[in-house]
Amino acid sequence: MNARRQPLSDMICGVYWALTGSSLLSDTSHLQFIQDFLLFVESQSEGNDILDFVKFSEKLSQFYSSNQSKTQNPVEIMTIHKAKGLEFDYVFIPGIESVPNRDASQLMLWLERPYSEGVDLLLAPRKANSVKMDPIYQYVDKKSKEKSRYEQARLLYVAITRAKIRCELMACVTYDEKNSKFKSPHSQSFLALLWDDFQQSLPKGLDNPVLPQHPLEQKQDVMYRLKSSWRLDESLARHLSPLEVPEGLNRPEVVKGAEHYVGTLIHRILCQIANEGIEHWAVTELLHYIPRWGSLLLEQGVHPGYIKDALHKVKKAIEMTLEDKVGRWILSSHLGSHNEWSLVEPGFNRFMNRVIDRAFIDETGIRWIIDYKTGLSGCVTEEAVSLEIQKYRDQLTTYAKILQKYEKRKINTALYFPLCENNRFVLI
Repeated sequence: MNARRQPLSDMICGVYWALTGSSLLSDTSHLQFIQDFLLFVESQSEGNDILDFVKFSEKLSQFYSSNQSKTQNPVEIMTIHKAKGLEFDYVFIPGIESVPNRDASQLMLWLERPYSEGVDLLLAPRKANSVKMDPIYQYVDKKSKEKSRYEQARLLYVAITRAKIRCELMACVTYDEKNSKFKSPHSQSFLALLWDDFQQSLPKGLDNPVLPQHPLEQKQDVMYRLKSSWRLDESLARHLSPLEVPEGLNRPEVVKGAEHYVGTLIHRILCQIANEGIEHWAVTELLHYIPRWGSLLLEQGVHPGYIKDALHKVKKAIEMTLEDKVGRWILSSHLGSHNEWSLVEPGFNRFMNRVIDRAFIDETGIRWIIDYKTGLSGCVTEEAVSLEIQKYRDQLTTYAKILQKYEKRKINTALYFPLCENNRFVLI
């Protein structure tokens, strides 16, 4: 084999498998890490060489694998603001003794004071260094802190009411040994709102405080090595060059076909446009999104050699949709609009999850159910469109039947082909 013409990523992969590196993996899911690293090397190299090793090292230090567990993680970590409108069986709120960041001496404070004829605006600049006290600033600051306490109470209510079964509140409190009692928390903390009830659950004193006997040890990075007694299997060594991978070995595969991932990305972008508002998107600004879209395709495992063509198709689909009168109508703001609308359909001994790409109610009161399809492109024949209609008719009919149980209005279903030059919008 001519090593000088072989891609560097293939050479590394060959050496890895020749040394049976997979024997060091504690979990087969870690093969995704290997694939992500090989894709990274391929994207940063030309042929079998890295032209700028310093730049490569910098990017490698910031590289993270896109590996995702195949089983859904039942634990979600999010801010209270992000949790609004959601519910969970169990909610854990740590650190309720902490205080939100707040500048104690802001440059300018202001306060709106409503009265019978309108609203007064009270402004208070920060006091000069030569002035000991500014009564107006102190007054506005006091009112601002009161508003903050009310906002803290509202946020705590939102956080606690996310729990359907149980909510766990966790705090670190300080024990005052001199006065034999726990110190009151900061007035701006969640814990201060609950302190009167919370302190009743605390012990009256700590006669024998429990302290760690040994300081916590910092976890050290571990390097896994093959045992010194390891030898390459002779039957494998006879057939394996360090730069080759035998057919029988389960080498992580690079996803080369990009059609499925192009379709998924186009769906995702159309959903984003509808959520953000089509007025915020312009064809002339799409080039700014190309690097981000390319990263998303690479994360999905699309071969770097296919990225350029895939991005061209994605950009073309979004351009054509933004320039299409019907496309803009679909993505515009409507009553009762939903994107990636998840519906649950009761079935025999199970529930079926259905996802509608786009749904809304038009100005005449008709509910529209629209699915985006990227399988067709260019100038398409009536026959090709007819086959697509036959393929997805039952699916859209099912969507309509589910909604008819809850809405007493006319429902229209349609397919939208972002990449087609004709027959882009088809009623079913």
